[in-house]
Amino acid sequence: YITMTGPLKQSEVVPHYKSADLLVLMAQPDWHWGIPNVLVEALAAKTPVITTLFGSVEELVKDKETGLLVPPKDPAALAEAIEKLYRDETLRTRLAGAGYQFVVEHFDLDKNIKLFQRKLVHDDASSLLA
Repeated sequence: YITMTGPLKQSEVVPHYKSADLLVLMAQPDWHWGIPNVLVEALAAKTPVITTLFGSVEELVKDKETGLLVPPKDPAALAEAIEKLYRDETLRTRLAGAGYQFVVEHFDLDKNIKLFQRKLVHDDASSLLA
């Protein structure tokens, strides 16, 4: 079953992540860039994700490690990825756990603020990219 909710308030979104078997974001490179919050939020809720290659999404969703990546505008590849996760509970669980761990380690706001403070106050600002 697929649920298309339409717009939701932030407080209404979290229960959907927790009850979902997976989240699919078929973003298009010509419309999207960066890392969408919906992917970070889904992984933080231990929901496996499938998305397309666009922007800097590969910084978060590493194919077959923290989620599945499919080419944009490729419904056959998307269907194959959905079926793969539908049939393989072990893979779903592994991707969800790895995605969650990655978000905890790399998207922790307090940790990242402290890192940037250390770099900006005590180090050379050029080391931010190191």
